[in-house]
Amino acid sequence: MRRFGRDRSATSAIEFALVLPVALALLLGGMELGQELAAARKIVRVARAAADLTSQVAQISTSGVTTVLNAAALTIAPLPTAPLGIIVSEITADANGNTTVTWSKASNAVALTAGSTVSVPQGVVPAGTSAILGQAIYAYTPTFGSAFIPSQTLNSKIYMSPRLSATVDLQ
Repeated sequence: MRRFGRDRSATSAIEFALVLPVALALLLGGMELGQELAAARKIVRVARAAADLTSQVAQISTSGVTTVLNAAALTIAPLPTAPLGIIVSEITADANGNTTVTWSKASNAVALTAGSTVSVPQGVVPAGTSAILGQAIYAYTPTFGSAFIPSQTLNSKIYMSPRLSATVDLQ
């Protein structure tokens, strides 16, 4: 019995076996957090691209909006585009500051209803003006540990003023 009490030859192996699961969980958790943060940044880029490209014209056709939505979706690479939804809309504020949707188009999402009231942060769309709203919605599924970490829905909204005219007319 005394011999086993003095034998230290497998101590390192036992410590390694005890620490390995914790170290792997920390490593994979850190990697997953980094991937989700990168995806969140890309979603902001998608919304910005949709609003920016739309705000650069005085009028746009339905096919032009489709081209804008397709171009905005490319900015999410290398993430898959299947769980990505993009909405681009024109929001108009009346003289009292009440904001309504003038027009809206979407890709893999539900467009806002024209004429419906939309909530906008104070001061974003001054009374009597319009703004382009770019929205991106992404259903992020974790690469590692999806059994333990639930899927997240990442959202981004960007407001931009039309550049060439007071509004962007949808043809």
